[in-house]
Order: sequence, then structure tokens, then C-alpha cells
Amino acid sequence: MPFYVCLKVGLLLDPKIPYWEYFSENDTILYKVESYAMCFESILMYN
Repeated sequence: MPFYVCLKVGLLLDPKIPYWEYFSENDTILYKVESYAMCFESILMYN
């Protein structure tokens, strides 16, 4: 569950940053990979 892990890491680092915006009900694998990458880019940018 990489999305869940990414979301949890984001909330642990700073609960005020809305990482959950990177999650969607879109089921395509490409979209999930892109969202996963964006989530981690945000984590890196804010630290």
C-alpha cells in the first residue's frame, strides 16, 4: 500500500501539508504512479 505509506509519512512530517490532495479514486496504474511520485516530491520539498 504505497499510497497509504506516503500519506502517513506526510502527516507525520507535517500534518498541515495537504498530501491527501494527491490521492484520487482514479484507478489507472499510471495515475497512481504519478500521484505517488508527486506525493514524495512534496515531502522532499517541505523538508
